Amino acid sequence: MTRKRTSKRTEKRASKRNNIKSKSSKRSRINRLQSGSGKKFKLIELKVEISKEDKIASGNFGVVFKGKLVNNTDVVVKFDKVITDSFNREANIAQRLKNHPNINKILGIYKGKEISYMNNKNTNQTIPLDQMGLVFRYCKQGSLKSVLDKTDNYASLFNLLDDSKRNLCGLRRLIGFMIDVANGLDYIQSKGCYHLDIAARNVLIDGDDVAKITDFGLSTCKTKEISGQIPIFSSSPELITKKSPIIEKSDMWSFGMLMFETFSLGERPFNGVDIKNLVKIYQNNNYNNNTLSRNHLSIETISTKLSILKEEVYGTEIIALIKKCIKKKPSERINFNDAKKNLIDIFEKLTNKIDDNNDPLNNTLIKNYYFNRWKGGKNKGTPPTLEKLIGKIIS
Repeated sequence: MTRKRTSKRTEKRASKRNNIKSKSSKRSRINRLQSGSGKKFKLIELKVEISKEDKIASGNFGVVFKGKLVNNTDVVVKFDKVITDSFNREANIAQRLKNHPNINKILGIYKGKEISYMNNKNTNQTIPLDQMGLVFRYCKQGSLKSVLDKTDNYASLFNLLDDSKRNLCGLRRLIGFMIDVANGLDYIQSKGCYHLDIAARNVLIDGDDVAKITDFGLSTCKTKEISGQIPIFSSSPELITKKSPIIEKSDMWSFGMLMFETFSLGERPFNGVDIKNLVKIYQNNNYNNNTLSRNHLSIETISTKLSILKEEVYGTEIIALIKKCIKKKPSERINFNDAKKNLIDIFEKLTNKIDDNNDPLNNTLIKNYYFNRWKGGKNKGTPPTLEKLIGKIIS
């Protein structure tokens, strides 16, 4: 009797093991990666069709290709030249952050064929066979930096028509991008994480004109953990000098730099300032809003850039908000939720000032789409087409 029972138990266990193997073989392959803390996490391996002709960008640290999933969805695949902590950190962050409209979340990883391509220096490079790449959704308009770089004489951004009220649509569009980013950063921090590399190059704009935060290679979910190369011109003084281990408000400083970059239409923060001098200023604690603005950052250039709108009040409000983001004491800086509310208020003022005849958002359902998205409500209505938002492009 004992032998029969043992035999039946053995058969049941074997049957269970076979069932598990059968089920797992039907699923996508899962790759287990190691985080810096030793904790294992997993990402689904995706089948993506890419070729060397699909290269979007390449730099010192990696290369990005456009590709398609089997269901014909457009994606991008980002390869680091070396699988480093940055790669693992970015993949680890993906496990913490759920789907959010303002985050370009990792969909999975890619391992496939060897790809040869030409880098920016016109030398041949190769992605080795089975090197892992991170897969993201494709954003049609590219980075916010590339959108700003295309604003030749404001034409493609500000809808330069005869009616000055039409010009306000371009400013409102930029404010919408900043609300999106503040919304995304507010969510990231609610999950106990910090981006630490907020800049126009790391904000993508999709086909519905929605801004999405990307590139979590420097991110952390620990307030005392700072690693990797710090981007000096957009990072907070306390992050650069490492005088404070608390970094909750460092992303807010960077958000202030992003607003400067955006509303000056692509001007780099501290343009022309020697990097060593800037670090010394921070190390000596020899700065405040006035000295930074007057001598180094030139925040007031935003008013000049926006003077084409002949609506100085908005430039003044934007400058005031930037200064709230870059207060010397981190504890005195505004938080993302309040920054978002401040920007939504300006967005609403602009919407009320633009009459329906000149407003690409002249449909109530479209306006609801924006306000509901930012205020956490259900999106009733559909986004306007990109052509409507940008309007007539004047060469």
